[in-house]
Amino acid sequence: MKTLLTSNLKQANITQNEDESLEAILPAKLNEVQQFECMLLAADDKNKRLVRVLADQDSCAHLGKFCRGTMRSVMTNHLMSLHSIKGQKAKLPFRETLLYKVIKKAVKKASGKAHK
Repeated sequence: MKTLLTSNLKQANITQNEDESLEAILPAKLNEVQQFECMLLAADDKNKRLVRVLADQDSCAHLGKFCRGTMRSVMTNHLMSLHSIKGQKAKLPFRETLLYKVIKKAVKKASGKAHK
């Protein structure tokens, strides 16, 4: 009975870990920020899951590399080229998007893990 319970728990953990992949949350890279914001607003727990998955991707030895890698894993080059952090040079302000907030939370979480 105990081994059966243990194997069921292990299977549940495996299934949970498979659901916690970046591809399970975001099937493809984002082409539009509005697409991402609609997806986040539709599912309450997706925001927290995405932060957790992004923060667990790599070690955060170099913060700049981690930020760029996180953005590349979520956004297309075209989407990145349409934004600047403050919206300079006729670009859209990235700082005002939900995607910015999610990436910022993931970076803070990952940098906290690296310094512990």
